[in-house]
Amino acid sequence: MGVVDRNILRMGVWECLYGQPGSTGAYINESVKLAKIYCDSKSVNFIYGVLCAASGRNRGDKGEGPKSIELKV
Repeated sequence: MGVVDRNILRMGVWECLYGQPGSTGAYINESVKLAKIYCDSKSVNFIYGVLCAASGRNRGDKGEGPKSIELKV
């Protein structure tokens, strides 16, 4: 994985996890646009898949990101 691919993923995952709720589709779209400009086609598909998984779009929870888990010690 190239440096640019990795940095696009970092930005996209950060936006999915800590950005405004409900707008993960926009973050994914912006990351994919950047990947189309700076990366090859295999990387674009990979970045899209990773960001969808990170945002929860494939799990059916409407892309709200991961849920907080309370750990009892």
